[in-house]
Amino acid sequence: MITDKLLLFDLDGTLLKSDKTISPYTISVLNDCREKGLLIGISTSRSEQNSMSFLSELRPDILISSGGALVKYNGDYIYKAEFSAEETRDMIRTIREACGTDCEITVDTLENHYWNYRIDPKQQDQSWGDSIYTDFTDFHQASLKICAEIFDGDKAGKLKNVLTGCDCVRFSDGCWYKFTKKGVTKERAITEICHACGFTPENIIAFGDDIVDIGMLKLCGVGVAMGNAVWDVKRIADVVIGTNDDDGIADYLTERIELMNKNFSKEAQEIMDARFSCDALIALATTGDNTPYVRAVNSYYEDGAFYVITYALSNKMKQIEKNPVVAICGEWFTAHGVGENLGYIRDEKNKEIADKLRAVFAEWYDNGHVNEEDPNTCILCIRLTDGVLFSNGTRYDIEFGE
Repeated sequence: MITDKLLLFDLDGTLLKSDKTISPYTISVLNDCREKGLLIGISTSRSEQNSMSFLSELRPDILISSGGALVKYNGDYIYKAEFSAEETRDMIRTIREACGTDCEITVDTLENHYWNYRIDPKQQDQSWGDSIYTDFTDFHQASLKICAEIFDGDKAGKLKNVLTGCDCVRFSDGCWYKFTKKGVTKERAITEICHACGFTPENIIAFGDDIVDIGMLKLCGVGVAMGNAVWDVKRIADVVIGTNDDDGIADYLTERIELMNKNFSKEAQEIMDARFSCDALIALATTGDNTPYVRAVNSYYEDGAFYVITYALSNKMKQIEKNPVVAICGEWFTAHGVGENLGYIRDEKNKEIADKLRAVFAEWYDNGHVNEEDPNTCILCIRLTDGVLFSNGTRYDIEFGE
């Protein structure tokens, strides 16, 4: 049974090709996945600003950056773990005392990426973007992540023992070590995402290639190693696919989409359309303060989702804002889903679905139940995740893809 809800990708060596681009084929396949209700997420050790320089076309729903220290969901920060300015200064001093004043260091802040390389990295690799040079002499800013190039393994080990308030991981490509706040990892960031989205790690497919991705791949429902991944990553993965330069991600997801399509058969789709692509009365269940609530609502079904015209300040919308996971029940059909407030019914972005709803609900729409002049009149979208449908003695177990 497929219950995928989020595709989560590391960047370098995974979603990005060696030339630091995402192939058009991969972009196309990810757009297909998004149309089927899957969220697209990035989990990287790069800073937010640097990551987004690669992602303007993809526009991820979720961004885990700076090795898990910063998490963004639908444009809002939902988690941040920073070293204070004083802690950052003390760590830089400690690293230099252990490794020498010429030790190369990078620092991610909320706004920028700083470095002190002897050779400007942007001359060698333009993907460094707008990184800022500093010698860190008077550096006094809070930071999300600090990296240091440490060639002596003994010195790195001593630093780990001294910097007890940090998590430290070595990258496989070179002698770079990543320091974040204690307990700040990609895995911790994933738990924050699951809490915000109302699902579990079992509903995530995670893709990676390096040592720092191992925890993420082990935590999620399906851990996928790239063909170019280091051996330790391949060893723990559920699946090993093609390389980042050979569209391994796109090929794997294409097969996965085909399997999802088989789960939601054409026959079941036709029954859903015939039964619910009209003014359909369904029961909608939400929870608030650990108490279940249920009410009957007029709805319209289309492409794996039910749409309801409602009021943004109603109890059900307040409950959905806190916990978007809902359940519904209609004519010989029960399902789970995720509720989302699409906003004011007259918003331009809602024009297409709003016009459909006005037509479907025309019999009662203008009898005083709907006040489109009120900006709190909104559209509730319930994107179905799984359901059970009965028709003429046949049971259909449906996975909708979200």
